[in-house]
Amino acid sequence: AAQLAEPAEAWTILQSGCVALERFLPDDLARRTRCLFHLGRAATELGDDDDAASAFRAAAQLSELSGARLLEAA
Repeated sequence: AAQLAEPAEAWTILQSGCVALERFLPDDLARRTRCLFHLGRAATELGDDDDAASAFRAAAQLSELSGARLLEAA
């Protein structure tokens, strides 16, 4: 979806993909983080600063959580 020429189409596909990842693979934090990052990028291209900020914030939170889990496993 991130390779699509139309940002609106990419955003729609990414948004549903991110929701599916959260639902079906909640522990796959790396994949969910990447999805949210690309969702934020698509929202930025659409000029939707609120959606972009929300997606980037969620990606950052998952990234921090992922790092915390790595430290706990060590």
